[in-house]
Amino acid sequence: MDGSNWQKIDLFEYQINIRSSVMRPISRRCAGFLRSLSLRCCKNVEDDSLRSLTKYCPNLEELDLNGCIAITDSAGVYLSERCSKLKRLDLRSCTRITDLTLTHLGRGCPLLESVSLSYCGNITNAGLYRLTLNCSGIERLYLDYCSNIDDTGLVHIA
Repeated sequence: MDGSNWQKIDLFEYQINIRSSVMRPISRRCAGFLRSLSLRCCKNVEDDSLRSLTKYCPNLEELDLNGCIAITDSAGVYLSERCSKLKRLDLRSCTRITDLTLTHLGRGCPLLESVSLSYCGNITNAGLYRLTLNCSGIERLYLDYCSNIDDTGLVHIA
């Protein structure tokens, strides 16, 4: 069976313990066909899983990592280097990401339209500025409970 029918995968809460050893075969099978992936609430998804995903699935347009609490800035680097077609990205509650992720996404994912960063307490006005510098098409930006973002940061995106 090839992966041409696998354009959208939703593992929401189904595989909360998913590891790289599972993500690698899924990524290979879907190869360039996968456009949308939800790993929402898969708390054990780590950067290594994202490295495999981005290596084999460069055509991703939608990625939901809401609640993937093990994800760090390395994931942002992988996404920016290999998934330039990304339009929607949900990083809600990915509490280990910082401005570094936003900087890389701003450079490598210029097609972003919707980004959720709610509950990401380590991002600041500077990171928000770097994200929006090259991503002028962002129409929806969610920043609920981002305590280090204030009016100064929002002025840059107005």
